[in-house]
Amino acid sequence: MCIFCKKKLAFNNSTTSMREHLIRLHKVSNNTLTSASVPPLPGNTPDGETALQPAAVCVKEEPNDGAISSEGVEPKYVQSTEVDEIVMDNHAVTEAGSKKTASSVTDLVLGMVTCDLQPLTVVEERGFGLMLRSLEPSYVPPSPGQLGSLIWQRYSGCKKHLQLHLRASLASRSLALCAESWSSYAAAGQTYLTVSGSFIDRNWRLVRCCLATQPLPDPSCTGRILTAALSDFGLLETLVSCVVRDTADAPDGPPLPEGWAELRCVAAALQQCIGSALASEPVRQTLAEVRRIASSPRQDSGAANKAGPQPDDPARWLTTMHMCESLLELGPVPACELAEPQRSLLKELALVLKTVYIAASFLSEGVNGPMSALMPSLQGVYRLLEQQMAKSSCAFAQTTVKGILSRMEMLWSLGDEEALVESTAVLASFLDPRFKELRFLSPQARQKLHGKVKELLSAQAHREGEEFGKERDVMEVGFDDPLSLDSPPRCGSPGDDGIVGQNSKPENSAPPPSPQSPACQNMYDVLLGEDPTERMPEIHQQLENYIAEPLCKRSLSPLHWWYSMEHRFPAVSRLARRYLAIPATVVPTERAFAARESTASQRRAVLGARHLDHILFLHQNKEYVEQLKRGSVWT
Repeated sequence: MCIFCKKKLAFNNSTTSMREHLIRLHKVSNNTLTSASVPPLPGNTPDGETALQPAAVCVKEEPNDGAISSEGVEPKYVQSTEVDEIVMDNHAVTEAGSKKTASSVTDLVLGMVTCDLQPLTVVEERGFGLMLRSLEPSYVPPSPGQLGSLIWQRYSGCKKHLQLHLRASLASRSLALCAESWSSYAAAGQTYLTVSGSFIDRNWRLVRCCLATQPLPDPSCTGRILTAALSDFGLLETLVSCVVRDTADAPDGPPLPEGWAELRCVAAALQQCIGSALASEPVRQTLAEVRRIASSPRQDSGAANKAGPQPDDPARWLTTMHMCESLLELGPVPACELAEPQRSLLKELALVLKTVYIAASFLSEGVNGPMSALMPSLQGVYRLLEQQMAKSSCAFAQTTVKGILSRMEMLWSLGDEEALVESTAVLASFLDPRFKELRFLSPQARQKLHGKVKELLSAQAHREGEEFGKERDVMEVGFDDPLSLDSPPRCGSPGDDGIVGQNSKPENSAPPPSPQSPACQNMYDVLLGEDPTERMPEIHQQLENYIAEPLCKRSLSPLHWWYSMEHRFPAVSRLARRYLAIPATVVPTERAFAARESTASQRRAVLGARHLDHILFLHQNKEYVEQLKRGSVWT
């Protein structure tokens, strides 16, 4: 047994294991270890253990290969002439490193609280204390108040790094805000609003950062909380392109700042579409009967080897689909408990929900998180549901499908091409190299959309020119005029005497005609007609080249495609960076379309209000900020 760390090592007639242990873990030099066997000393300690000489390292022999002896194993000792010095040095290292060890353990406790969304009172729990004492007996954990102060300090440092990064990297209209409202159990049902920002960094990676979590006394306060979150980070309102909300209806109150588009969370909107259709009386009665069957225990042998249906959560349509499919998979025995019209309706209903589920699964994939994948998915769902309604023989099922289709039409105007051309989701789909053909639009509508994109590119170029002019004016303030009479003219710039530079030629020495000269171009125009690209701005040429580019595979990420093609279409890529940063849901799609509430959502609902904002901020942003500090994210 090592006297430093009390670790037991196997003894095989040599001290090699102990020697390597001391050198590797306790940094004892090999020259210091001069061993010689000595007999054990007589006398017992109060605990019944053999007393050790002060200058001895105890190596306790353990039985090998699982052999257990009924007699006690006699401890052997290794005498060292310099073990006293080793002990002294080890105590010095221990005292010097005690503070470092305590700091490391405290950092781990902080990381556990922010990573797993644990309450601050976890440090007072008995099981947590037992675990810490077994791992680090000398460590004293901080109190909840001290832990809150440490979390606030870490929050302040993390926020400062993220603030500097956002200020330096965000361009005009490149930030999409997400407003997620949720209820807290710890605060007696208090509603909170978590504001997140979504943008694409310079490496074409979609980043979602938490900006703030504040109480939401009324939905009309949403706009005020959004602008306050921006102001707290020192970000201008012109950086925001849109706001994605998790409510299907716009809240009352002051309007959002100019230039902010309002978009609906797809997951919340689909839940509203399906929930309203399932609320009809025939469907409601059928689902109530299915829930009764799912809640009752099954005794039949035919379903013994199959998982029975679980009652659904009416607030999550995915659980309703799973309940219906599970009941139908059990066979005719449980289905016979339903009347014939109810069985037909149940089959049709499961097929309808399965169609929507396919679209939700597609949107849940990582490469389909941006808004660009939304409109092709919705158009596919709309087309398939129309086909199912035409083939259905159940009147109740047809009514249900009609309700879903009408609600989808009202929310997204899927059949109105004039509205689709102006839709942000359709623009994002066009800038996605996988869906830029926009097959759900007519050729005339696609031409109108191309014209709108040209207008956006021209406005973007004009805005960038103005911003560049302002920056140039600011840089030239306080400098002398470079073309003043007291300073010589620049090389390549005409001076007062008409001299261009050292390599300039007299005016009468005209260069020889070249194939690119205007005279030659005029002759070519007579022969071939006017070049259509001569009057086309460069940004419009980029757009035409982008349209002519082959489609990207559906399984590939559009952001990866733009990362490799940005140099070919720089103007179009800047527009794509703006629209592909818009997420389809207020939370990551894998959470938005999950059948059950995530563990993180359940844990945050029981956190105290005092440090709620700080813990959620660190929970979502700490990993990205650590990447910023390491320089692994291009800033």
